[in-house]
Amino acid sequence: MAKLLKLRRGTTSQHSSFTGAEGEVTIDTSKDTAVVHDGSQAGGRPLAREDLNNVANNTVRDKVNAATDSNTFTDADHSKLNGIESGATADQSASEILTAIKTVDGSGSGLDADTLDGVHGSSFLRSDTADTMSATLSVDRIDVTGTHGIENEGWFRNDDSGDGLYNTGTGQHFYSDHDDYWNIAGGGSANALRFRDEYNTTVRGYVYANNSNQIGFLNSGASWSFKVDNSGNATATGNVTAYSDARLKTNVNTINDALSIVGKLRGVSFDWKESGKPSIGVIAQEVEKVLPELVLTQQVLDPTGEKEVKSVDYGKIVGVLINAINELKAEVDELKGGK
Repeated sequence: MAKLLKLRRGTTSQHSSFTGAEGEVTIDTSKDTAVVHDGSQAGGRPLAREDLNNVANNTVRDKVNAATDSNTFTDADHSKLNGIESGATADQSASEILTAIKTVDGSGSGLDADTLDGVHGSSFLRSDTADTMSATLSVDRIDVTGTHGIENEGWFRNDDSGDGLYNTGTGQHFYSDHDDYWNIAGGGSANALRFRDEYNTTVRGYVYANNSNQIGFLNSGASWSFKVDNSGNATATGNVTAYSDARLKTNVNTINDALSIVGKLRGVSFDWKESGKPSIGVIAQEVEKVLPELVLTQQVLDPTGEKEVKSVDYGKIVGVLINAINELKAEVDELKGGK
């Protein structure tokens, strides 16, 4: 039941020791606010003023003022405000907040980029350090417009000379060096390019170089078909043939006076300067004066630079020799007939 109470007033200091009666209301003249008493707590319980100037916690007061000014202060907001600690983190720096977050980080938490779209960071291939890729990497073709029209940008690119492909298991290398040559370095003393239908199926042949500096072609059984040694000597295990079909030729004429032509040629024996080996043949410059169509002039590499070298197509001399023999035979037959 309500009781008739006398309205008392006094300063904050006077209120500090006053307990009053249960339900009694007094006025604190220092704070300009009402104080409710319960008959036991000294000083009672001061009520908040409308302007909240007597509320000690500025954070709470500012939030309440903001909510009140915007007319959005609800019962839910009251509940939130009642749960705010006196040491609220609103005044903490970003670094302090990040440090606090890291204390709850763990595998799969999503913090520190542990996962991205559900994939853990350990599954990503790094570009800033040495890394290992265990799955298949496919590069799609990307056409872009460049200085030469449409260009294919689906490349594996290396920034330094000497970079390329390297198999750690076999020690094989495939790379471009600073001198613009492609290099193939095998795991053993010989190197080869092997051609086959599909992966691990029928072998068709090889381009092969061995440790004796011989290079050439191997057949499907990995045996020599054609090879050239370091001195330029060529060996074929089968016949070397050239087209000679009449259907491929025009302006065909018989070589006349072939015996006279042969008489102008000189067979010589000689030693090769590079190897010192003896040989037999002709001199290209001499043949060129008689049969220029049998001599080929080309530029070849030399330790001192490029130089001009002449070669002779020995096979074509056969045509002259055949007619020379025929002419000689005709003379012999004529002499025999005169007897």
